[in-house]
Formats: sequence, structure tokens, C-alpha cells
Amino acid sequence: TIYSNTCLDCGKKYDLAYVLSSGDVPRCSCGGVVKPDVVLVDAVQLDIPYKTHAIIKGDTLSYSIGCASILAKVTRDAYMIKADEIYPDYGFRSNKGYGSAKHIAALKEKGATPIHRKSFIKNFVGDNK
Repeated sequence: TIYSNTCLDCGKKYDLAYVLSSGDVPRCSCGGVVKPDVVLVDAVQLDIPYKTHAIIKGDTLSYSIGCASILAKVTRDAYMIKADEIYPDYGFRSNKGYGSAKHIAALKEKGATPIHRKSFIKNFVGDNK
């Protein structure tokens, strides 16, 4: 979540929250790039070219991080429902990508799909699949 944004092109200031997604660049109404003054994140350090402030338990201590967490979860759940149509054997509709018994069994039997995060599934299937 970012606050107090300044457009690098026209200098317009925005005092609003914005959920920063991977590769997402906030834009001004003029089309210019908006540079955040600070990015608030829940516990993790991000490798991004902005000043960040990682807050442990940020989703409970910061309204903006809490709201961003809800938006991210709702968006991810919708994505997982669509992923279930493409990869029905993994149970994404019901488990939303979490390691349920059905999901882990499908990973072991069929291997990873292109949407699986390799850093997470190695605990279940090793580094080979």
C-alpha cells in the first residue's frame, strides 16, 4: 500500500492508498508515473525502487494494509476459480491454492502447473517437478 504519491511528470500530489501489485506502476490522470513517498507492507521487505516500511502484523495494525490484504485475497480467490477451469485436478476452486490434501496429491501425481510458485511447492514435491 502506498501513500502520498507525486506524479513525476506534472507534480500533482495524490493523498490516497494504492495497492501495489507485482510489476504494477501507478499512473497519474496525465498519464505520468506516480512515485510513492512510502510503501507500507505487511512484514516483508520488497526489492522495489521506493522507500518501504515493513510492519510486522501490518494487516492488523494498519487499516490500509488490512484493506489491501482483503483486496488481494478477493482478487486471488477469483483468479483461483478461473484457474480451476484450466487445471481442475488441483481443486483450486475449493482450496484457493492452499496445500489441501487433494492439492498436494495432485502435485505429487501430476507435477506443477505454470501457475504454481516453485518456492512453495518444493516442500511437497521437491525441486524436480
